[in-house]
Amino acid sequence: MGFSMAIRAQLRSLMLHDQTLNSLLATGRKGDDDALLNALAVDPAVIGCRALRERIQLAVATNDQPFLKKLRRIQSSLPSQEASYTRLDAALLLLTFAKQLHKLNEYTAARLFIEETRLYPRSGKDPQRSLWRLIQRWKKDHATLIEKQMSS
Repeated sequence: MGFSMAIRAQLRSLMLHDQTLNSLLATGRKGDDDALLNALAVDPAVIGCRALRERIQLAVATNDQPFLKKLRRIQSSLPSQEASYTRLDAALLLLTFAKQLHKLNEYTAARLFIEETRLYPRSGKDPQRSLWRLIQRWKKDHATLIEKQMSS
């Protein structure tokens, strides 16, 4: 999953800016603010890149309003993390990282996600069963992540 997301970001960068995401970041490290901001617009994950973090810190420290305005404009146009993951997906991901996902069964999943947290709706003929099917599909789709977490 991570690999396909990285490839999509590279392709999006090539289509929008005629440069790979890596090239944008390299240009940004040399002092080109627009390249850093373009990289952020292509892939919000670059917020963790050292060059961008340092540039943002400098902009805040020096009150560089033009840069900060561009940054705010880009951040407001980015989809929220919740838009890309439902709250239930996020909870399942956290359970995976906490190495607790394997402890869920049909009953405990329904109690946790339908009754307690209400992350899954009670509507439908058999919400407990449909939730369990969703969790099984999620586990199948994220099997490599689960295996990696269980082995570490």
